[in-house]
Amino acid sequence: MLFVLVAPRIGAADPLGLTEPEIVPARAISEDGDGPTYYRLRSNTVSYLSRSALGGATRLGDGTTSFTLDLQMGSVVRFGREATTGLWFEGGYSYVHGHEHLAVLGVGPMYRPNALFGKSLALVPHAVLGHVDGRLGAGVRTSVVLGVGPIAFELAHQVVVTDREHVHEVRMLLTFPFDAGATL
Repeated sequence: MLFVLVAPRIGAADPLGLTEPEIVPARAISEDGDGPTYYRLRSNTVSYLSRSALGGATRLGDGTTSFTLDLQMGSVVRFGREATTGLWFEGGYSYVHGHEHLAVLGVGPMYRPNALFGKSLALVPHAVLGHVDGRLGAGVRTSVVLGVGPIAFELAHQVVVTDREHVHEVRMLLTFPFDAGATL
């Protein structure tokens, strides 16, 4: 094998006449009014939310308590770019062992700072529709969600009307709201 080493001659002039490029200093871009979205500051007014909850539901008429599970998806819409208040939208499924399978849809005011372990508060009225004790029913649920970071506690009152009765429940759940961080 033959290796050929090609090296520039020491002291030879640059045959192309190129000079060393200048380094451009970095600059911070701040938004000044509306502009193209490719360099605007990140908006955090809308973020996507998922929430799972585990707990118990106690019927007020007979005092029975059953396991409950809620799975919901939605979004948080803030009232401005750095606002801590806004609207909490969610919809999903609610299950109470041996009694209920419900579709849930709700919207309500919320307070939630832009911090990972900030304290949050939401008051969310829901419409519910589904099967209660084998009968079709519809009703309302009012939930108060108090949280710190990724863990929250939900206290709710629910009334569902079927063709036979009005079912009142108090629900206490440990809930895990997750803000997906994706924003518009």
